[in-house]
Amino acid sequence: MKYSNPILGPLAAIILFIALYTTPIQSYAQNNTKAFAKAFAFADSVYKAKDYKNAFAAYTYAARLNPNEPKVALKISELQKIVAELDQNNVQAEKMLFNSEKYLKSGQLDLAEAELANANKLIGNQKVLLEKAQSIKKLIEQSKALENTFNTA
Repeated sequence: MKYSNPILGPLAAIILFIALYTTPIQSYAQNNTKAFAKAFAFADSVYKAKDYKNAFAAYTYAARLNPNEPKVALKISELQKIVAELDQNNVQAEKMLFNSEKYLKSGQLDLAEAELANANKLIGNQKVLLEKAQSIKKLIEQSKALENTFNTA
């Protein structure tokens, strides 16, 4: 879920949020079919970019424009499961990062490294968790370098 342009994801979410909550449905009555087609195409593009949380919001918006479209309902149902799984993975990754730090502080570098590797498999594109993982990795590398220095001296 990484973007080549880091502004695209947050910007799309902000635009979608504003559109969802400030535009009354009645204003779309004249061009509802066109608006739905655009909203659905946008939702598909966000989905294909694997930005599932924003895709969920985009499909929800499309559903407001055409609540009887079965494709939208299926995508929303699918994305509810995916987003729930991503959230669960993030919780598990946070626990693993905590354990990795704990092992690091107790000098168990191999365990810290293994727990960090497992956390990295779950993190996805969560910026805070990625930064924490990078920080722990750097500390493990520094600790190993110090350990090697003392073992060779």
